[in-house]
Amino acid sequence: MIRSDDGCDALVSSKPLPQHAFRLLNNATLALLLLTPAAGAAALLISPGRRRTLLALTLAATATVLATVIALTWAQSALAGKEPAAYQRAVTAIVRGLTGSFFNLAWWHVAAGLLTAATLLATPVTAAIRTRKNAAAVP
Repeated sequence: MIRSDDGCDALVSSKPLPQHAFRLLNNATLALLLLTPAAGAAALLISPGRRRTLLALTLAATATVLATVIALTWAQSALAGKEPAAYQRAVTAIVRGLTGSFFNLAWWHVAAGLLTAATLLATPVTAAIRTRKNAAAVP
């Protein structure tokens, strides 16, 4: 609370601006993480060519994860490069220790995306149409 000149107490937000911006960014990230798969699922439901849509979504997600990995690798190098020479090895070890599990998970996602795309491209379209017709014939 801040006391004004006339002695009245004025209510003012107790959170500084950086904390508020950080919380807003975290909430926006959470909303994005929840809405993105929902939008992909909706696109698959609406699309008449589900196979092409799944291929496009898979390639886009894989490219996004790969771009994120590359950007964070550059950020790691830049972060370690800003420190004095005496601390660079320690900073590099700490940063790699903190982000190692992310990179491991990200590379697994890239591999899974490429495997899914390869499977979608390798499976003949006629087999997909035949499967769809057989599924429609079953009561």
